Amino acid sequence: MINSNKIMIYSLFAFLLQGCDEDFNVGVSKGGSGNGKPSNEFENVEFGAPFNQNYKLWLSQPVSDVCNGVKRTLRFIHPISHELIEENQTIDLTKKIPFASQIKAQVVWQNISNQTKIVIRSCNDIAFVDEERNSTDSKNLVPNLTLNDQRCDVTTVTLSPGQTIINSGLEYTYVNTIAGALVHHPRVEFTPQDTDLTGCKELASPFYIYNKP
Repeated sequence: MINSNKIMIYSLFAFLLQGCDEDFNVGVSKGGSGNGKPSNEFENVEFGAPFNQNYKLWLSQPVSDVCNGVKRTLRFIHPISHELIEENQTIDLTKKIPFASQIKAQVVWQNISNQTKIVIRSCNDIAFVDEERNSTDSKNLVPNLTLNDQRCDVTTVTLSPGQTIINSGLEYTYVNTIAGALVHHPRVEFTPQDTDLTGCKELASPFYIYNKP
C-alpha cells in the first residue's frame, strides 16, 4: 500500500519544479500556439498608443516555405542579446535601456533544388513590415510598395544548389504600440520557375509591441 503522505510530497515537489521554470527565465517567457501565432492575450490591447515606461515585445518563431526550389525563412533577432529567436517569445522592454531597434530580422534563402537559381529583385527591400494603420506616426505606416519601382535597377543574385544566403540588417524602430508582421517582399523572384504558376505565396512572421496591462 502506498503511503498517502509520500504522494502529497511528490505532488508538492512536482508543483515547485513547474514554478522554477518561470523564475529562471526572468524577463523572457516562451510559448504560444506553436503555429507562429500568439495566444489571445492581445485581444484587449490598444495599438497605436505611445509606449509606457515598461512595455513588451512578442516575436514569432521562424517561419519558412518553399518557392520554386528555394526555401525562404523569416526569423527575428533578440533586440538586446542579439540571439536568434528559435520559438515564440515575449520580451520585457523598458525605456530605461536604450537600444537601436525593437525589431531586428533576417531573410534566409536556401536553394534546395538541384539547379542554379537566379534571385531577381528591384530596389524594393526584400522584406517589409505590414502593420495596422492605426497611428499617425510616419514610422508606423505601411510602405508604398509601388513607389519608384519603374525607376529602379534590377539586381540579380546567383544561388547555387545547396547554397544559403542570409540577408541581415533588417531593423525597424517604433515609438507606438503596434500589431505587425514581417513580410517577404512579393516582388523577389526565383528563376527558373518549377511550375507554370508565377510568384510565391505570402510568407509573413507576426510580432507585437504592446504596453503591459
